[in-house]
Amino acid sequence: MAVSQKHLLHRWLLAIVSATSFLVCSGQKSNNCIALTDSGWIAIHAKTNTISRPFLVDNGPDDFSNGLCRIVKDNKIGYINRKGQVVISPKYDCAERFMKGKAKVSTDCATVPQGEYYYWVYRSYFMVNKKGEVQTQ
Repeated sequence: MAVSQKHLLHRWLLAIVSATSFLVCSGQKSNNCIALTDSGWIAIHAKTNTISRPFLVDNGPDDFSNGLCRIVKDNKIGYINRKGQVVISPKYDCAERFMKGKAKVSTDCATVPQGEYYYWVYRSYFMVNKKGEVQTQ
């Protein structure tokens, strides 16, 4: 008997939930969940069968701003949409949240710790739109 992809995904989500100490799904019929696992925060996008690592702010995962959310891969920051699709590949060392359709990003910046928090010092930066295209200020 063939097992449906939806059934396998359901079993996979249950396995992740049982291994987590925290799970939040947005909305009753949501396809997006955030889970805190032993290896850190993960974002689960059930509809697209993808997992991403959300960018962490303060004590939890980044939130969506202008329809995009920051993710981290190989210590680089990029952006996903609400469907879990990567819309701007992780390639920045510093990347702000989107405001009015633009975000400040940099590959030439430093992360400076300040107690349990940190801030970024930009040596140079530029603005990108929601497609990752460089914008003039």
